Order: sequence, then C-alpha cells, then structure tokens
Amino acid sequence: MTWVDGDFDEDEEDTYPFTWPAAILVEVTVTHGIDDEKLRRIRDLDMPTLEIDLGALGGTVTRENLRDLVVNQLVGKRWVHHPVLRAKRRVLESAVDEHPVTLRYRERLLELRRPAYLAQPAAYWAARYISAMTSFHDANVGIKRAGRKHVGNGPKPQFLGSDSELWQQVEEASEALAAHGLPGALDRMMVDESGMVARILSIQQNRGVGYDMNTGYQVLNAIMQSGPDNKRWHTIYTMAVKAYGLEAHFTKAQADSYARWRQSIIDGVDLQDVTYLRPSTYDKVLGVLFPEMARGIAKKYGLQPEPL
Repeated sequence: MTWVDGDFDEDEEDTYPFTWPAAILVEVTVTHGIDDEKLRRIRDLDMPTLEIDLGALGGTVTRENLRDLVVNQLVGKRWVHHPVLRAKRRVLESAVDEHPVTLRYRERLLELRRPAYLAQPAAYWAARYISAMTSFHDANVGIKRAGRKHVGNGPKPQFLGSDSELWQQVEEASEALAAHGLPGALDRMMVDESGMVARILSIQQNRGVGYDMNTGYQVLNAIMQSGPDNKRWHTIYTMAVKAYGLEAHFTKAQADSYARWRQSIIDGVDLQDVTYLRPSTYDKVLGVLFPEMARGIAKKYGLQPEPL
C-alpha cells in the first residue's frame, strides 16, 4: 500500500458533515486484486482506500501517469472502503424506511399483529423496549471497548445491527407501542446511540448508556455541548435530571455548570425562542417509557405553540 497525502475534493453532489481526510490509502493492483483478508484489515483501519487496477489499463504506467491517475482520473479506480460509507448507508436505510411501499408494508404487518400487541398493556411493551434498548446499547459500548483492545490479525468484534436479536426485540416493542397509539419509539431521534432514549437512560442510571462514559453527568455534559439543532429537546433532559435526582451526584463545579445551562434553557423558553421549543412528537411515548417523567412532560413546558 502507498500513503498519499494532500487535499482530495469530493464530488460536488456529495456533502458530508466532517472534513475530507488528509490521507488515503492507495492499493495498486496488476494481476491480483484485494483478497478477503486484506479487505478485512482495510476495514479495521477504517481509512479511505482507493484501488487502481493497472491490469485494466494494460498493466504499465509511468510515475507521472500514476500521479495523474491518483489525483485527476476516474478510469480503473474504485473505492474499496471509506468511513463515509456508514453514514451514506444510514441515509439510504432511512430513505427506505420512509418509502411509501415500506410504510404500507409495515401498516399491513401492524394490522395483522395488533391483536397480540393489544393483549398486553402499553406498560408491558414499554418495559420490554427499555430492557432491549439498554442491552443493545450496552452491548455495542462493550464491543467498542473490546475493539480498542484488539490485537493480532484476527477479526475485530462487530457491532450489533438491525439483524441482531436485541434490535428485533426493540422493533417488536416499538410496533406494539404504536398499536397502543404511541408511535415514534423506533425513530432515529429516539434510538440512535446518542438519541433521546440513550441520553435519558444515562441520566436515569447515572452511567453511560450508548456512551462510553462512566457517569450520568459526563453524558449530560455532552448534551450541554451539543449543537443548536438539539436545543429543542433540552427541556426533556432537564425533566429527566429532576425526575431521577441526578443532581445529587454532582460536584459543586458540575452543579454550577448545570445551573447555568438550565437557566439558559429557561430564558430561551421564556422568550419563546424557537430554538428551545420542542415539538410534541415524542411526548406521549416518552411519558410511558419513563413514567417518572410523565407528570413533568404533561405540563407541556417548552412545547412549540399549537398551530392555529
């Protein structure tokens, strides 16, 4: 493999929320392509890797022509791996999930399963959802830690995905909650490793759930540092802090930092700053998933105004 440093621009139609890497790996092949073992090692490195197939170009190339191929040309080249692929795959999966055909299929399945779902109360499915969601996130944090300690040429442990038994339990419980009139539990805003459920669980349990962190305050600090697009949900996290008594675990400095952050939320809500006002999309399901928060959520503090 050859290291190539410098600036590489992505296609104009593709934009990503992070900087294009300063280095890529270039694999030059003539007769033998990339085998499974080398591909696994490339994926473990998680670096953008470009293959140039000289065999497809006649097998000969000068040093200057090679530079031109790497920097300027498309012929004989393909991406073997790129960290961006995970993000692109998630975008595509989300688009598939929202496709009308997918939605109609799920509606039909829900109708078929509705009697079984309604045979148990919503609280039963909420408990199953929380248990599976916690186990799913804990497993992936454990896998992340194991990956950091991984040595040797054996394969790294792989994260649990949508085909795992735990995720299927999450999906089942989410469908059941929807059958009880509580939709939204499977939305990415809820289920991502830094989604609302993982964040509330971290506050509730005073440890990282979905986060490789030791305490609830560390997760709360990450929330406090999050971007403006997340501020609409901050009232939910202050309710969780109160409902689960997380402040009892704060140091003096942490309590002061939290108090300043909380006051900024109060000021934003008082001014009806839309940045701090949340939609009611998840209030009902959150109130069932986290019953200790239900009273606070029911007060509708921090909600966007109802449309006229």
